[in-house]
Amino acid sequence: MSITSQTHVIADRLYRRRERPSNPDSLPLWIEDQLDEIERTLRLLEDIPQVSPVEPQVKKIGTRRYALSPWNPGGGSNRWYTWSGTAWVADAATT
Repeated sequence: MSITSQTHVIADRLYRRRERPSNPDSLPLWIEDQLDEIERTLRLLEDIPQVSPVEPQVKKIGTRRYALSPWNPGGGSNRWYTWSGTAWVADAATT
C-alpha cells in the first residue's frame, strides 16, 4: 500500500462525519463541531510521513519526508529524511 493510500486510510479512521441534526436550531453548533473535528484531523495528518519531490515549506523537529528527485536534502534523493530543527538528516534505516 502506498503512503498516499495509507494516509487516506488513516484520515478515514480519524474523522467521521456525524449525522446532521434534524432541528435547524442545532445546525450552527453541529457545523462548528464538524469544523473543529476536521481541523483536529488535519493537525494529526501533518505528522504522518510523506513522499515529496520538494522541500516542505512548513516543518518542525521530527518532520519526516521521503525525498524524491529533484529534491536532494544533502545525502541524495529516494530516501527518508528527518528534520532536526536546523537540517535534514538521512534516516539510518535508509543509509
